Amino acid sequence: MGRFIWALSVLAPIAVILAVVSATAYGTAGFVAAGVASGMLLGASVTVVAAWVYVRRRVDPVADAATAIATGEDTDAALPARADPRLGAAFTALAGALADARRDATIDRLTGVETRTAVMTTLASEVERAIRYDRQLSVAFVDVDHFKAVNDQHGHPVGDLVLRAVAQAIRSALRTTDVIGRYGGEEFVVVLPETAIDDAATISEKLRSAVEHVSVRARDGSPISVTISVGITGGRGRTLRPEVLLRGADAAMYAAKALGRNQVAVDAALDELAIVAAAPISQAEAARAREIGATARRAAEDQLVEFVHGLPEGGGRPSDAVLTIADALARASGLAPADVEKVRLAAILRDVGKVTVPIEVLRREGPLTGAEWQLLAQHPRIGQVILEQSAALRDVAPLVLYHHERWSGHGYPYGLRGSEIPLGARIVALADTYDAIVAPRAGHRRASHEEALAEILRRSGSQFDPDLVTIFRETFTTGVPPRAPEWSVDSLRRTGTATGGRPVNDGGLEPGGTREPDDTAPADAAVDAPRP
Repeated sequence: MGRFIWALSVLAPIAVILAVVSATAYGTAGFVAAGVASGMLLGASVTVVAAWVYVRRRVDPVADAATAIATGEDTDAALPARADPRLGAAFTALAGALADARRDATIDRLTGVETRTAVMTTLASEVERAIRYDRQLSVAFVDVDHFKAVNDQHGHPVGDLVLRAVAQAIRSALRTTDVIGRYGGEEFVVVLPETAIDDAATISEKLRSAVEHVSVRARDGSPISVTISVGITGGRGRTLRPEVLLRGADAAMYAAKALGRNQVAVDAALDELAIVAAAPISQAEAARAREIGATARRAAEDQLVEFVHGLPEGGGRPSDAVLTIADALARASGLAPADVEKVRLAAILRDVGKVTVPIEVLRREGPLTGAEWQLLAQHPRIGQVILEQSAALRDVAPLVLYHHERWSGHGYPYGLRGSEIPLGARIVALADTYDAIVAPRAGHRRASHEEALAEILRRSGSQFDPDLVTIFRETFTTGVPPRAPEWSVDSLRRTGTATGGRPVNDGGLEPGGTREPDDTAPADAAVDAPRP
């Protein structure tokens, strides 16, 4: 528009000169014609000048502010008061949307720290700067220990609170020049500019201690505390590469976990005379440590499995049908082999908490009183306490704790609903209920498979996961094998096939009490009675 105005400013004097010449050459008629043309040209010039002034005062500020925001020069650019109101409103809406998009791309909404993309950009720029000026740079990889167990035991909303608290604790313990970003899940990356590895180890130990003191309240008011494993690597100047730093920090973090978690490990070439916060272990040593840990886990499993075999029917003793159904549903649901084994163990140990319930309550043939209900309804939580005493069985504890939760949210002990309930617990719940329906009870005839199937279909979407009900119906169309040899309770004691094909030591823990098996014991009251 500026060029157009310049052209008119040149043409206007020329038009006046032509008017004078025309008047001299052609008289009045020429003067009138030239005057009309000059007047039109002058009018157009005035109009364009007015338009140019309007644009400069009302439109250009919007364009300038938009350009500043779009180029990142000023993400909070404001419009002057003289800007066009409608353009200003549209600009404000667009600027807000752009700011939200940029914030989502750089800040993780759950934890409030940088996103993976943003922290990787920061790492790349810090590496470039360290190379240019030959400076030190360290990177820490942080992982929350046993975070899956927190989600399984307390639900994802509580897990989100824990994750946010951990992120904020780490950020508060960092220096102003350090940057933390969420790498994914429960993993974080910390970029430590101008920091040698020894100093990074000291800082990381400070982070570990800060997280150790974090406490979040569960739904029942109980405190939840977690720990972190931290891996560190670093270097100087031209030796630095972002991908090498990440790989080294990640390897050191796994070394920290292999050493027992809740500690800091350093990925660096060690000097025997140097003092470091921690040291990595070799792959062979890590493999040996895992082998020893697996042996300890198997011993704990075998001892507890041996214990529950001495319990009476309906009082915690494992069932062939529950074991067979749980294994089939876990496999059909696509669970990994390690998770299938956890489901099988949960099916075996689901009622281990009934060891604290009086035998007369377990054998009650009529309705239970309110006080008796309270005793019986505690058995999932007692089972959780028993399993958590062994670190090797803590991953199974949530499946036992939640196996009486219902898809509709009307179960116990926490009233979880839908996918909040761990899949393994949902599987055990369906298998447990089927077994309770078909089990013989005093004064009642044994229900047929068809009747049990019809009852489970009726409870689909209320008590049970509808997808699991569909799998159950398709897998056990004609019935559940009364004794699948490889999963039977008796063969489990002899060969341990239900817990990975290991022999089980018959000389393990003595079962609590001397209760005799009682085939007339009532089915689990949680199947038919309302939530206590």
